[in-house]
Amino acid sequence: MKKSIFRYVVVVFSIFGMFTPIYAQLSLKGEPASWKFSLENLDIPVYNTLPINREKLAKEDIADERYNNPPRFGYSNTVSLNLENAGKWSILPSGIRVWQLKVRCLESLSINLLFDKFFLAEGTKLFVFNPQSKQVIGAFTSQNNKGTMANPRGFGTGLVYGSEVIIEVDIPKDYSITDIVQICSIVHGYRVINIPDEYSSKLAKVASFGSSGSCQVNVNCSEGINWQSEKRGIAMILVNGNRWCTGSLINNTCNNGDLYFLTANHCLGSQSSVGGIADKDAVTHPDASDWTFWWNYESANCSNPSAEPGHGTTNGATVVANDPTTDFALLKLIENPILQNPPLDVYFNGWTKAASITGGGAGIHHPNGDIKKISTFSVSPIGNSNCSTSPSNFWEINWASTSNGFSVQQPGSSGSPIFTNGKKIFGQLFGPMLCGLQQCDDPAKQEVVYGRFAVSWNNSTLNVRQLQHWLDPCNTGAAECSGGYFDNCTNPILYISGTLNNRKLFQASNRIESDAIISSSGNVTMHANNKIELKPGFDANLGSAYLGEIQSCLPQVITQRTTKSNSSDGQVAINDNFEVIVYPNPATNDIYIAVSQLFGEGKLIIRDITSRIVFESTFTNKDKNTFSNHVDIRKFIAGVYFIALQCGSHYEVTKFVIAK
Repeated sequence: MKKSIFRYVVVVFSIFGMFTPIYAQLSLKGEPASWKFSLENLDIPVYNTLPINREKLAKEDIADERYNNPPRFGYSNTVSLNLENAGKWSILPSGIRVWQLKVRCLESLSINLLFDKFFLAEGTKLFVFNPQSKQVIGAFTSQNNKGTMANPRGFGTGLVYGSEVIIEVDIPKDYSITDIVQICSIVHGYRVINIPDEYSSKLAKVASFGSSGSCQVNVNCSEGINWQSEKRGIAMILVNGNRWCTGSLINNTCNNGDLYFLTANHCLGSQSSVGGIADKDAVTHPDASDWTFWWNYESANCSNPSAEPGHGTTNGATVVANDPTTDFALLKLIENPILQNPPLDVYFNGWTKAASITGGGAGIHHPNGDIKKISTFSVSPIGNSNCSTSPSNFWEINWASTSNGFSVQQPGSSGSPIFTNGKKIFGQLFGPMLCGLQQCDDPAKQEVVYGRFAVSWNNSTLNVRQLQHWLDPCNTGAAECSGGYFDNCTNPILYISGTLNNRKLFQASNRIESDAIISSSGNVTMHANNKIELKPGFDANLGSAYLGEIQSCLPQVITQRTTKSNSSDGQVAINDNFEVIVYPNPATNDIYIAVSQLFGEGKLIIRDITSRIVFESTFTNKDKNTFSNHVDIRKFIAGVYFIALQCGSHYEVTKFVIAK
């Protein structure tokens, strides 16, 4: 929601080292080199931060609660510590060169670090650990670099629990020192968000998982059945350890997979009281390399889970455009969710710049930093006249009661997209301010305000204050853009069947075979490098459009989900109205399977990457989109697998990853 007080700057990647690896930053496993020689506590220089003013912080935290701001967990100490002016160098018996610095924050519950300069050479490893408990995060390596040696960018670490941490840099034998490491902020954690179980009895938690209102509707309830693709574009933003805002990946007219991410301008914050660091802004402070994004953070079904579900994580962004006039901010992500290991299944949402919106739609968001929820509206949005002096710049929405609840917007929902029934974004959440309730007390009275996408489009002649320059880079003049998944041309063979509606593009790096029926409203294009074979049964109805071309597969965003159609043996069928859904993905111990159609009973086969069958059983679905089919995967090795589900003429394949 709209926040009137901002003091936060340091991003905390809410991870817990070896305790909860599912939340890990991009890092390698391992231990600091000093541990092998018991040198981690020997004569290391110590940097002591000043004691915090708890009375002052308590007053500020009360104000945060009054204004529905996300809860702060720590106080930031501004420093300038690097490999030259702090710490100590040692050479281990193995020849590894080690730099160490101990940081002590009196009576802190946790410590995390922000680097304003971070560039590691190939082979260098950086660790942060608690010398008493041996909690360690890292190794961070060159894969965490966001800039270049000439222009290093920032980086932030996760929490290490306790009042002392050691930062260690390990450089291989005979390697020269070319690394650039400079700490600009030490965050003294005086209360903790999201802590490992072994600490939960000692430390006070603040709003996070499970803290949204009781009226909220999980995105995998029946209300979310028709939004299973769109939800995958939504991510929660973490700033300074706070579950701060929500936003969405958004497509552009070139369909080239540029990682644009739409959120609210007020999510960029006013952070001047923490170390004098300016607000994020496309002109004055575009670097958000220390921000974190959580993907696919949701319940597997309609019920609220008792334990926190897993999620995918990417780090870093750049603010390319923002404007308070409609409260929009457009970021460009630094790390690609699709290229993570394992890859994240994300969706580039579509948009419309229509000046008027008719009918209902939905909002998808992370209220109070909780798991993903869905809000539903059934009336046409109107121009806002209560919360803004510029009503033409904002939409006003009232939510509808649905079968599973009455979702409303809360702190943490800010920046989340609002969708038309046609699955197009037409605004981002500004907030209710004082015009309505923010909790579940009387959700029917909540009036929420969204910045208008149509006004953000070209309200300014400056590229850094508009959306058009970034989201229509091909200068098409299009009034809207469809969403889609990124096809990176990994499908060698596609077998396409079923009835195809609307606009579709299918690509294969080798060949396509199809006996599909293209409806009168279908507009289907097939691209294959070597061969397109139309089999008996293929039919393009009168009024439809079909084009088959032998040409190279081009990585791009396409409307259908071809990532689920990449099987090891190439025998893949795609049906417009049939989808297999696996949760969680990636998984460690168990998977649950649902489908988007009712069909009774079918055959379920799981193959590994070599096409070997590793599991086979009967599949039943009495309720569509219900995760009632369970498979124990604890005996499977880590890697990529394919689930094939066959029932009558339906044959569908989807990919999932086991990460251990």
